[in-house]
Formats: sequence, C-alpha cells, structure tokens
Amino acid sequence: MDERILQFRVGVMVAATLLITGILVATFGDLPQLVYGSKTYRVWVESAPGVQSETPIRKSGILIGRVASVRLADDFTEEEAREAAERMGMSLDEFRGGVVITAEIYRDRNIYSNETFTVNATLLGDVVIEVTRTQAGQSVPRDRSSRSGGETSAQMVGLLAANAPAGATEPIEAGTWIRGETATDPTEGLRKLESKLPAVFDSMKRTSDELNDLIAHVNEVISDNRSNIDAAIAETTNTMQSVGRLADNANQVIGDPETQRDLREALDRLPRMLADVHDTVTEVRAGVGKMNTSLNNIEQFTRPLGERGDAMVGSVETSLQRLDALLAELVQFTEAINSRQGSLGRLIHDPALYDNLNQTVSQVKCLTRKLEPIIDDARVFSDKVARHPGVIVRDAVRPGSGLK
Repeated sequence: MDERILQFRVGVMVAATLLITGILVATFGDLPQLVYGSKTYRVWVESAPGVQSETPIRKSGILIGRVASVRLADDFTEEEAREAAERMGMSLDEFRGGVVITAEIYRDRNIYSNETFTVNATLLGDVVIEVTRTQAGQSVPRDRSSRSGGETSAQMVGLLAANAPAGATEPIEAGTWIRGETATDPTEGLRKLESKLPAVFDSMKRTSDELNDLIAHVNEVISDNRSNIDAAIAETTNTMQSVGRLADNANQVIGDPETQRDLREALDRLPRMLADVHDTVTEVRAGVGKMNTSLNNIEQFTRPLGERGDAMVGSVETSLQRLDALLAELVQFTEAINSRQGSLGRLIHDPALYDNLNQTVSQVKCLTRKLEPIIDDARVFSDKVARHPGVIVRDAVRPGSGLK
C-alpha cells in the first residue's frame, strides 16, 4: 500500500478521534465553564442528602452549573460562621445546624433574587439541585450585602418581583450567600411508612377475620332458612307466571285493531285534554283565594267537631271496618272474574261466549232496523188520531182506503 495513502488514513482517523473527543467533552464535560468561566454562590441548606462534588445544578431542566464542594456549616470558623449568619439574617446556632454548598454557575447564566436552590432526590438515589422560583408571598433570606471595589453597600434581595421594588429581580452578584431548600426525600417517606405497615397489616387481618365471620354467619342463616328461601323463590316464580299471563291477556286486548284505533283517537284528543287541564288549573288557581276564605269558615265549623273527636273516631273506625268488608267482597268479586267458572270469567276467557254475545248484539241491531218502519207507522197513526179522531172512528165503522 502506498505510504502516503496510509498516512492520509491515519490522519483522518486522528482527526475523527479528536472531533469525537471534542463533541463528548462539549456534551458531558465542563466546556461551557472552561469557555465562558463560572460564578460562585454559597448556598445554605438544612440538609443535603446525596449532594457531593460535581452534582448537577439545573434550571428548568437545563444544566447551568455543578457543585464545587459541600461542607458542614459547623466546620466554618467562628468568625466566618458569624459573618455568613449575619449576611443571611439568621442566628449563629441555626447556621451551625446546616450545610453549605459551593455552587459553580456558568457565567452566561444568571440567578435572580426571586429564585432559590432546591435539593431534590429520587427513589433511585439520583440527586440534582434545581433553581426554582419562590412561592407567592414567600421571602428567601439571602446575603444582605454585595461587595464592589472593596466597599460594602446594602441591597434588598429575596423578594418576589410582584412584591419587590423596581430592580429587585436583577441578577444576583457572584459570591452571594443564598438560603436554599431541601425537598422531601422519598426514601424518608418510605421509612416513615415502614413503621406504620405493621398496624396496617393488623387492621387488614382484623378486617379479614370479621369478614370471614360475617360470611360464616350469612351461610348459617341461609342454611337454616333454606326451606323458606325455596318457598319464596317458588312463590316468586308463580307470581312471575301470573304476571306473564296478565301481559299476554293485555297483549290480546291491545292487539285488537279496534282497540288500537280507539287508542289513536284518544291520543289525538290528548292535546285538547291538556288544554282543558291547563284551563282547569288556571281556574283552580283563581279559586285558591276563595278556598282560603272557605277554610277559615271551615275552621270555625270544625272546632266543635274537635270537641267531639272521640265519637267521630268511633264512627271512622266503624266506617273502616265496613270498608274492609267491602274490600274483601271486592277481592272475592275479582277472584270470581278471574275464575273461568263464573259468568264474567267465561265471558272474559271463553271466546265462543264472546262470539255468541257479539252475534246476539248484531241480531238485535238488525231487529231494530226492521222495527223502524213499524215505529214510523205507529207515529203517523198516533198523529192522525191526535188531529182527526172522528175520521178514525168513521173509518173504523166504514172501512176506506187506509190512513196513508
């Protein structure tokens, strides 16, 4: 192989390797920090579980920096701790009980006064620090001073833009102390839940035992009342059969073309009936006022009746006994109708008897038509008698050609 070609291929391979290395460094390394530089912030939190050097810092899901170091606040000297506590407006004891995170933020990224750092942890153990906005009405203590040219000048920070004066949402200067937050650790919630699981299992076991006792009691009740249940089922079956027969009879009645025609006519009259009902309701409303007056008069009338309540109750009881007897007779009458042995039962259930009755009615109608001429003759005869009674007597003695 030509040596020049080999050198060219080696050069291409080296260039590709360098390009890939550069891409990987730009993607996973600290290229932005190397190119643009970084800004340092001191973040105080109560606890920082899982936070260590190189822990990513994100804002809205975008990587904007990493953790440079993590120190216990108790490791600071007395002077450093006091100065930091005064900057953030907290007591020295409170400051000593937390953790200080040194955050390196890319220089082209800004942290504003209405934002804070929040430590988030997942169930898998991954830790990330999120830069989030503070909630409405919440003020996060921050460094109350900023150094410029070796001089200290006071500035108000840690307020929301809605509640802060003009310029309160300006970027925070590098080196500022910020009080961060620690989100709830999911593993801590699981540990707290673990202590409650035995009580939950005991409650589930007691519930299961009570449910077993209930099922056993229900089975015992069903076993003891098996005969009653079977009888109830049989009675229900008979009732359903009776309802089925009733439905069949109703279908026979409704299936009659004449009945259907009557139903259609009734439906045609329904709008007029509704109009009449509307008029009736209007009249009833008009009569309510009169009824009020009448009720006042009735109240005066019923007051003496209240004094005779015992006698009236006895009369009502007697009436109810008579009504009970009447209902019993009505039940017997209904049973007689439903029975096929009686006349009405045979009329309802025997088609032949119905046909005979229909035929009889038709014959009566035909006989009525034949009687109409005779009735007309009798009417003419009575009219003649009323107007000329002498002619009738004369013709009776001397027959003539007739009345017509």
